Amino acid sequence: LVDKYIGDAIMALWGAPLENPRAAEDACRAALAMIAGLAELNAHWAARGLPPLDIGIGINVGEVFVGNVGSRERFNYTVIGDEVNFTSRLEGLNKAYGTRIMVSESARTAIAGIPDLFVRELDRVMVKGKKEPRIIFELLPARPEGKAAEALECFARGRKHYGAGRWHEAAEEFQRAVEHADDPPSRVFLERCRQLKKHPPAGWSGVYEFMEK
Repeated sequence: LVDKYIGDAIMALWGAPLENPRAAEDACRAALAMIAGLAELNAHWAARGLPPLDIGIGINVGEVFVGNVGSRERFNYTVIGDEVNFTSRLEGLNKAYGTRIMVSESARTAIAGIPDLFVRELDRVMVKGKKEPRIIFELLPARPEGKAAEALECFARGRKHYGAGRWHEAAEEFQRAVEHADDPPSRVFLERCRQLKKHPPAGWSGVYEFMEK
């Protein structure tokens, strides 16, 4: 269900008004279809000499308030709540990591076991307005193979070193990931490691805090 347009954003929901036990899977497949469709549009626009368009998508599963919201003068059927706000944060975080589809831990759990929906853990973050860290994941268009798979293995090893505060070892793994497949999140973490080596934080917990939305 397309809920509303918010500027240049589209908000959609699954599982209401009709219950849908496959809501998370359907949301992920819709996101992947959007990315595939965007690639076709960009190819068409490039042939006409037009610039490409890029998008970011956030997917979350959680408890929300759903129904007709508003007043007698203006109301609409929608969802509101903390998990809706966090979904918006996920969408925005794509810019920080160079990704396109970001999913929450609850969404990742909901699609676990579906073989053609492949995710990788990206980070533990504290987003603006929240007091508890969250684990975020990237939904990939297909299971990586060859150099892309090697890059993800390097990224995963780098994340372990990063979480333990071993900046040098982490940077080496992220550098290998970049060399294997020019992995955007690895480039982000590589730069972070360089900065953290210069200014080691006290009481490092592996959680990266975002001060902006």
